[in-house]
Amino acid sequence: MTTESKCPFMGALGSTATASTRSNRDWWPNQINLSILHRNSSLSNPMDEDFDYAEEFQKLDLDAVKKDIIEIMAAHRVPYAATLSIAHPDDFRDKIRKALDLHGFRFFLVHAPCPTGWKTEPAESVELVRLAVRSGVFPLYEVRNGVDYRINVEPDGTDPLEYYELQKRFAGQSFDIGAIKQAVRRRNERLKKLVAVQGLRQRPLLTSCSLNCTSVSASFSISGPSASRIAASQESTSSVFPQPDSGHSLASCFDRLASAFCQTAWLASIWLRSSLISDSH
Repeated sequence: MTTESKCPFMGALGSTATASTRSNRDWWPNQINLSILHRNSSLSNPMDEDFDYAEEFQKLDLDAVKKDIIEIMAAHRVPYAATLSIAHPDDFRDKIRKALDLHGFRFFLVHAPCPTGWKTEPAESVELVRLAVRSGVFPLYEVRNGVDYRINVEPDGTDPLEYYELQKRFAGQSFDIGAIKQAVRRRNERLKKLVAVQGLRQRPLLTSCSLNCTSVSASFSISGPSASRIAASQESTSSVFPQPDSGHSLASCFDRLASAFCQTAWLASIWLRSSLISDSH
């Protein structure tokens, strides 16, 4: 009976040591090649060794590469997507409850400060994110099924500069506050238009049709044997139009109008044909 170790890591090396003389320290982790797991290993770097990630990152146009994640969710028609702010706890709670009552994918974008990264005072955290909502930098709204937009808190016109000035991470940096204000205004105007469109979807265009269409008549001055036939056709045409305040639905009104126009065109063709026959005689 052999005493050679059967360990797949050590036995394959042809070691003649017995298993009884081995311990965990002898094979773990020193005997396994873990270099591929080392942080920033060259084995996991798709670029050349001379590639400077920090330098290349500084060249990025962040405004061009950043995307509006809520709008991405809306474009995918997820059941519910919303923004949340820790400065508005009632809105925060209501949206969580709405999401719990729905089925399917739900997404939240939460605006919460990072005092360390933003270089702000922890005591100013709530007021800071409240400024973001008041100025419109971070709008509070929700989207259902990608089409039903609702603004939960309207911006009050606060200058976005107040929000940025409280963050020392922007100290000494030049940024175009005018461009930021313009971008904020465009986004808020777009949200209002989307909310208005949803209101039009929910509002009936016409609850009833009260058009006085009897004044639209096809009157022709025709002499000859076709006159009596055309007059009779005119009578039947007038009954096609809905009477004033008759309560017809919009679809019914359009159907009747289409039918009336077809008959009017038919009358016009008879008149034209009769005129040609009269001219030939």
